[in-house]
Parts: sequence; structure tokens; C-alpha cells
Amino acid sequence: MNAAFHAIVVSILTGAFAISVLALVIRFYVQLKAKGKIETLGRYADFTAWISALTGFLLIFAAIVTGFAIWPLEAVMNSPILKNKIFTATILLVFWALFLWMRWRYKQRIYESTVLSAYYFLLGLGAFGWGVVTNSIGGDVAGNSSGFEYLMHLFAIDTRWSFYLPNWMLVVIVGLGVIAALLPSFLGKKREDAPKSFQS
Repeated sequence: MNAAFHAIVVSILTGAFAISVLALVIRFYVQLKAKGKIETLGRYADFTAWISALTGFLLIFAAIVTGFAIWPLEAVMNSPILKNKIFTATILLVFWALFLWMRWRYKQRIYESTVLSAYYFLLGLGAFGWGVVTNSIGGDVAGNSSGFEYLMHLFAIDTRWSFYLPNWMLVVIVGLGVIAALLPSFLGKKREDAPKSFQS
């Protein structure tokens, strides 16, 4: 498969996640300025953040398929660089899955709890930030600049080091992921008789 297909899919899903984060920022800005009141702009921004994140989340699977289609399976299994690329992409998938799950489970109540809403907001920013790291590594793997390397350099991060993460670091990342996945259950109250339809 032509590598261009993978690049196109990644570009679209990155754009979807960028729109989601922008809408999320607008949603919280409106909430702070309106002192908790849900304005029309806030409702639209909330829905945009959710539907854009869902679109990008689904496209991650397409990116995985096209990515595997580019490289032979033997090359993937024997390349530390490609293994770490797959690992970072998997974490990105978990990030956005948790983001979508939180909005589905707590619905509008997610904005009524200061702690829960702050976690939700930071989760969205963190997910997008990790996507930048993943894209940056992907550009290095392909041998072409993805443009995200410049953002990493602004924070003095050299993504080439992520090619060879030590085992203890992988364990730490997995552990943090498990904690992040369980934390919302302790931050939010248990849902009781929640409506089945999505509430904006």
C-alpha cells in the first residue's frame, strides 16, 4: 500500500482531534464566563468536541490498518522503532477511548463536578499532546518530517529517544494508564438510571 494513504488518514484524524480540543477549550471558557450556565455556544462546543473525538477515535483503527499495510509483519516484529510506534499509537487509542467513555458515562454531570471536569479537560489536552508525540515519531520512522517535530523541540523533547524506551519506563506508562482509567470511577458519583440517549 502506498504510504500516502496512511499519511492522509493520520492527517484527518489529527485534524479531528484538534477540532475536539479547540471545542473543549471553548466549552470550558463559556462555562467559566457564564458562571456555570450552559449557553448555546457551550452546548454546540460540547457536542463538537464529542463528535470530533469520536471521528478521530474511529480513524485511529484505519491508521493502524494502513500502517500495518505499509510495513511487512516481519519488519514490525523485528524493529524497535516500529514497535514503539505501535505502542504510542495504542496509548493514544486508550487516551481517546477514556475521553469518550467519561462523556458517555457522566453526560452533563461531568461539568457539574469541578474535579471531574478538570480531569476531563486535562485528559483531552493530554490525549492531543500524546498524539503530537505519536505523529512526530511516525514522521521520523517514515524518514519525512511530519511538522510536529518542531512542536516537540519547543519543549526540548527529542522524540528519537522514545524509539528505545527501557522496560521499566514501559511498565510505568502502562501503570499510569491503568490508574488514569480507574480514576474517573472514584472522582464521579455512580450513575443512577442514566438516560440511554446522549445528552448535550
